Amino acid sequence: MAAGDTVAVLGVDLGVRWESTGSALLSFRPGGGWVDAVPGAIPWPSERECTAAAVAGEIDGFARSQGITAISLDGPQGWRAPGVQGRQGVGRWCE
Repeated sequence: MAAGDTVAVLGVDLGVRWESTGSALLSFRPGGGWVDAVPGAIPWPSERECTAAAVAGEIDGFARSQGITAISLDGPQGWRAPGVQGRQGVGRWCE
């Protein structure tokens, strides 16, 4: 990485609808601190159904077009894996 280069990181707060899904594009210089933060970076397509596949496609396309280095995802507790309802205290398979 050349001096002055920035690293782009995408943060996504997943929602169950497009309008409740957020994003932010963060730029920083390694060892040099934050350069910029752009809230609402991804223009979500409100004309399509908000499915897991559609959200993943939008995130992937945006990340590739912007040269994103890393993506951080935060998902709602309401997104449950099928079949976990019978497992006491578990809402998602990762738990």
